[in-house]
Amino acid sequence: MPNDLCSITARYELYDAVALFALAFTSSLRARFAGEKAVGSFLLGFITGLVWPIARELLLGGSVLAFFSSLFLQMTLFLGAVLGTLALFLPFFERVHSCLSLFSLSLTTCFGLLCGLARMEPWAALLLAFFLALLPEFFCDVAL
Repeated sequence: MPNDLCSITARYELYDAVALFALAFTSSLRARFAGEKAVGSFLLGFITGLVWPIARELLLGGSVLAFFSSLFLQMTLFLGAVLGTLALFLPFFERVHSCLSLFSLSLTTCFGLLCGLARMEPWAALLLAFFLALLPEFFCDVAL
């Protein structure tokens, strides 16, 4: 694992991958519910999922290239965007979309807080987690 990642990210790469997957999945699913075509839905899910780790590493003083050196995180992000695009064909996801969105939001908030606590004061880490939780949602809202 690369040493440039946040120490929490390097230690808990699986949790980071689950948060990325959930974020990309719910963003692309939300785009499909908003009437986007498959390509637009995939791109929105992929880019929204990419905004979160890049912003986190920039705000914590890490290297953005560390995310791109982890093939595991890249494939997780890609898979989340693809499955979110294709999940519209299953009626089950219409009923649980808000729960999945809340799950991805809570994962990104908790993981941002853990990364922040590893490098800064608690009040600053709380502000960082709040900002990192709202950034992908804001990006998704603006894009739609």
